[in-house]
Amino acid sequence: MVFKKHQKAFSLIEISVVIVIIGILIAGVSQGIDLYNEFKLTNARTLTLNSVVPRISNLSMWWETTAENSFKTSKPNDGELINQWNDINPQRAMKINLFNASNGDSRPTYKSSAINGLPALKFSDAQNLRSNDIRGVDFFNTNEMTVFLIQNTTGGSDSTMSWIPTTNNLDAGGAEITRFNLHLLHANQFFFDFGGRVTYSGANAYAKKNTLFTLKRSGATMIMRLNGQEISSDSAVTANTANISNSYVSPFIVGKMRTDSYYHFDGFIAEIIIYGNGLHINEIKKIEAYLAKKWGIKI
Repeated sequence: MVFKKHQKAFSLIEISVVIVIIGILIAGVSQGIDLYNEFKLTNARTLTLNSVVPRISNLSMWWETTAENSFKTSKPNDGELINQWNDINPQRAMKINLFNASNGDSRPTYKSSAINGLPALKFSDAQNLRSNDIRGVDFFNTNEMTVFLIQNTTGGSDSTMSWIPTTNNLDAGGAEITRFNLHLLHANQFFFDFGGRVTYSGANAYAKKNTLFTLKRSGATMIMRLNGQEISSDSAVTANTANISNSYVSPFIVGKMRTDSYYHFDGFIAEIIIYGNGLHINEIKKIEAYLAKKWGIKI
């Protein structure tokens, strides 16, 4: 006897049910991811509000990308071009906000998940944000400053941030010395200019990595720290470390600082904290611990 094998086709109803179930599963996964991202953002905002940063005196400027008041809206859309980055420093009534009034692509882009799954601003090519003209006295004391920065550069960067007045205050070699400038990175080096200069080679090893920078000048002493560790400078601080006058005026710029093809930043910037004095090492370590926890950086 020969038995015939019968095959039963799925009905349209059965196929529809399967499609609905798959849709529900996908929606559930997507919703779960959204809830997790929202949890991370809320946790970062809590860390920011409870951080040691505003409890240490002489805080000059504080820009970061998770606070509800960092931008015009509490949560910009992913991919949105940003034309205003607000200073959230609670110690001062006068805020030093950063702007870019252009309607073109010279504005940085808000990325909702960039560093440790948290938002950051993506800069490239001609993109920047800048303050109105500010005096040096608005953010540093004479020969005193401490800077903290969270960034991830692609390796094609040059100038991360700058304040460079137009003056005739030159050193013996004709170089401008009344300025603040960070090249992070340039030609496999990190540069910290603030009257003197410290440099560090081997910077390419930090390309495309989330990095915590700490930079400090106190009197004639300048240091650079990477991910909580002080690094050996390739060159001693300029022998005649200049006195930095804080009476000059210039915009403070994050990202591209000139109109030519040089001095741009290519990568993500998530947080910038600037104090107008040289902080004690214990204070520095407390702020580094806050930043490391928030941005997932091992120190």
